[in-house]
Amino acid sequence: MSRHAISDQTLNISVNMRLEAGVCDAAVRDVVNEYASDSDSASGSEIVGFLWVEDIPQARRAAFLAALSSLIPEPDRITEQRMVSANDIWPSRLGI
Repeated sequence: MSRHAISDQTLNISVNMRLEAGVCDAAVRDVVNEYASDSDSASGSEIVGFLWVEDIPQARRAAFLAALSSLIPEPDRITEQRMVSANDIWPSRLGI
């Protein structure tokens, strides 16, 4: 496990990037469910609602990101790539 924690925001950004790349949302949900569900505690309790990245334990987050990045976009879901400038990302840093 890494010395640094992987934040919920990092996981959300990664998921959104894969969705924008054309990965099916059902495939993303399957990976989230796989890494968020704890087989030891899930057997004795009922899961209410749905699991999301906040439910993934720190010890499994690096493996989740690796599994998420291995998902292949569906050809019919690939959209035109969006061009983003540095000013779009850090407008206050560039002073433009």
